[in-house]
Amino acid sequence: MRSPLDRRDALAAAWTTLLLAGCQHLPTEEPPIRVLYRSSQCGPAPEFSVSWLADQASLDRAWRRLSAQRLDSTPPPALTAAGHGALLIHQGEQPSAGYGVALAAERLQRDGDAAQATLVVQLTQPAPGTLNAALITSPCLLLEIAPGGYQRLQVNDQSGQTLARVPLRGDAATPSANKSNGRRY
Repeated sequence: MRSPLDRRDALAAAWTTLLLAGCQHLPTEEPPIRVLYRSSQCGPAPEFSVSWLADQASLDRAWRRLSAQRLDSTPPPALTAAGHGALLIHQGEQPSAGYGVALAAERLQRDGDAAQATLVVQLTQPAPGTLNAALITSPCLLLEIAPGGYQRLQVNDQSGQTLARVPLRGDAATPSANKSNGRRY
């Protein structure tokens, strides 16, 4: 006959096993994302686009395009470690001030698909009926992302809608993944 202590040990072992098995399906956190640049004037881009910049050379080329409209000659930001890449999220041309794109979560999320990580951004637009400066803007966000074993990034807005899926390649910048869904951001 088993003692109550043996039963408690067996029950504790069973609960531990169940908890550990259940944790395998929880989202895991990735290293923090670093904001390299954010602006409401990022040069011409007719529509929403997301581009992966796999290395410092790709980032430098993108920086030249982003900073072509600026009067100062700020040098391009540097990636902090080998293997890191950058993600450029361009909101496209907008008809007035008040539009923007910002990082909504400081870390990428993983939810069971080992090949994909999810980034959440916040897209803003002026409230209806408000007065805004009548000028063309082109908001963008440039992020440094550490490697994490995933092969693609999914970019979602704050409501969970998928805006783009971007394949990550180690040799050069990939073409932009565009998805406007018929609406302006």
